[in-house]
Amino acid sequence: MRSPGTITIGVIGCGEIAQIMHLPHLRELDGRIRLVAVCDTDPDVLKTVSQRFAVDRVATDATALLQDPAIDAVVIATPGDHAHLVQRAVAAGKHVLVEKPLCYRVEDAVRIADRAESAGLTVMVGYSRLFDTAYDRFRELAAEQPPGRLITATAVLPDDYFFRAHHVVARCAAPAADSTTRAEPTWAYFFEEVLHNLATHELYCLRGLFRAGFRLTAARAVLGRRGVHALWETDDGDAASLTLAVMAGLSGGYREDFLVAGPTAHTTLEYPSVYLKNTPATVRHTFSASARGPLRSRMEEGSYADPFKRELEHFADVVTKGAACRADARDAVHDVRAVADIFTRCQRA
Repeated sequence: MRSPGTITIGVIGCGEIAQIMHLPHLRELDGRIRLVAVCDTDPDVLKTVSQRFAVDRVATDATALLQDPAIDAVVIATPGDHAHLVQRAVAAGKHVLVEKPLCYRVEDAVRIADRAESAGLTVMVGYSRLFDTAYDRFRELAAEQPPGRLITATAVLPDDYFFRAHHVVARCAAPAADSTTRAEPTWAYFFEEVLHNLATHELYCLRGLFRAGFRLTAARAVLGRRGVHALWETDDGDAASLTLAVMAGLSGGYREDFLVAGPTAHTTLEYPSVYLKNTPATVRHTFSASARGPLRSRMEEGSYADPFKRELEHFADVVTKGAACRADARDAVHDVRAVADIFTRCQRA
């Protein structure tokens, strides 16, 4: 019998992020979220995952999970565009936690948000950076600065094998070729991987720092479509930029940070690779009490609790307690639209 305040959940897509993050944390949260089923199209991966995480109910087709009335919610961690699968889950009456991106098209994002709200269901997008306490502290300090701030987001993403090698992961027998090895990545790779899969993190974090309306003023694909550089201005006079690059072949050198600079303080937020568990994000705040006063600096660490686990806890609170969702489908529409705007600008550049 199900305990009050708990939900039953199935995981659709048992790849790397599910095995390293979602499945272990679901087992740790067994008192609040009962993991009852797993689904993956690869039978060998499915067998290994079901044994490792002690899940009896398995399926190679998501239909089996979506039609099961004993399952309250699903985690969707499949690659690519999630629009069709999320819409099927909502139609089946399931709450959804979906890995970013929610989908590739703005009209699909709006449709998902409308249908979820109409059905009284939660569709929450996996915006894990929001659940690092360092991000909340960074936003507080950034908000203290008057208008006219410089806001930057920088991500340099090398081959992260050495960040992942210590994790035990069951993989498909024939993984897809890495398109970053091509001499000239396609526009499809730029749209799907660089913008939707990677830059989405920077976009939702930047959006949380803006205090007024904002508009994209420039965007270019860089490094042969392995990266992007974009600029925004806000209605209250802030200027913001995003620079992201996939540096294939470089082992190490991971960088993901944000800066808010104003007339009396500079504040930075540095994220480690998500694969380095128990390594907190850090906030550094440098400030002066007066125009010619001495500079002071302090550093604060975020929580050692894994953001992916805190994300699952928040999802459970939203579903069982009616908590306000920090990253629902309606909110994610802004990021799907931002990617569309950036992509259009880059193709025209």
